[in-house]
Amino acid sequence: LKTAMSEIRSAQVMRRELLRGNMLAVKATDKKGEEAATEAWAKVALRSPNDPMLLERIENLRRNAKGFLEVGKVLQAMKCYETIVLIRPNDPAAVHNFGTCLMKIGKRDMAEKVLKRAEALASRGEGER
Repeated sequence: LKTAMSEIRSAQVMRRELLRGNMLAVKATDKKGEEAATEAWAKVALRSPNDPMLLERIENLRRNAKGFLEVGKVLQAMKCYETIVLIRPNDPAAVHNFGTCLMKIGKRDMAEKVLKRAEALASRGEGER
């Protein structure tokens, strides 16, 4: 019972942190505010990576990035992928997509490093499921 109660408590704490991140994102008016929200989500991803609200946030970021790319807004798509990478640094698909966006805006050196990291993550079988 003690173990179960501890797990429940941990899930509650992480859910509150996730909600705090969501509120920070809504109130963010500058880079510092955005970073605070992303840090909160990253903290949740470490302890509660399968939280449905966190997964929904990441899926929304992916969907937004795809939409931005479809209309040619590479910088906005790159920001979405960057946020996903900050939340889940071992997500090979997000790292790869971020690298692809870097390549599209002409940052070849950085893009090559990022794409190599994506390949390494994928080959090790790392990533978020």
